[in-house]
Amino acid sequence: MKTIFRMICVSLIIGGWSLAALAIHVIRSPGSIELITKQSLDYRDTWADTRTWTMADVPNHADMVARVLATGHADLLSHLADAHQRGDISQQLTAAIQRKPQTPPGDTGHTQVSAGPISLKLPF
Repeated sequence: MKTIFRMICVSLIIGGWSLAALAIHVIRSPGSIELITKQSLDYRDTWADTRTWTMADVPNHADMVARVLATGHADLLSHLADAHQRGDISQQLTAAIQRKPQTPPGDTGHTQVSAGPISLKLPF
């Protein structure tokens, strides 16, 4: 009986932490770590380390950046601002969100079809 009770408690704790992870963005910037609620439960961009980002990375994380702007935390991404562009950080981020996301080098954006089944021999 104790074992079943412990398993139920552990399952509830793991489930609660999983649900919490689906509900927040944890954003690390050069100066701080911030928690911002997501617009909807989703696994994307739960953790984002923006310290090495450039404005070219913003379209790849458009939903998260839009939520940062909507909650009034644009200063969290102020290290991405370009002094040579017009407008404040909010305007620059809004313009960057509207650009097309970049694909990684070598990725054509198309799904490749497998050549066939893979055979594998296990040593036991």
